[in-house]
Amino acid sequence: MQKQWFIHVVMHLLKITIMENPKIDVKIKHSESKNAWNIIGTRPGAKYKIARVPYLKVDDSEILTTRNKAKALKHAEWISFCFNNSDNILADRGNF
Repeated sequence: MQKQWFIHVVMHLLKITIMENPKIDVKIKHSESKNAWNIIGTRPGAKYKIARVPYLKVDDSEILTTRNKAKALKHAEWISFCFNNSDNILADRGNF
């Protein structure tokens, strides 16, 4: 009985610590209605928004707005990279 309980606890912990591969290819697209970059799925039937990376538009400073937009794009690129390379990332982690 105690061995079964131990196995159950170990299996539960493994489920928590092992990240599943989302197997979703994504692309980055600027939002049509918001100051944000959207990360969306590329597969037909799975073209839904995965994430949104907003940025602050500064009305009286084009320089700050451009800087904020570029910084948000870098964050969106990182998120996109992780989704598009999830096989390699998880394999390096040893979860496959």
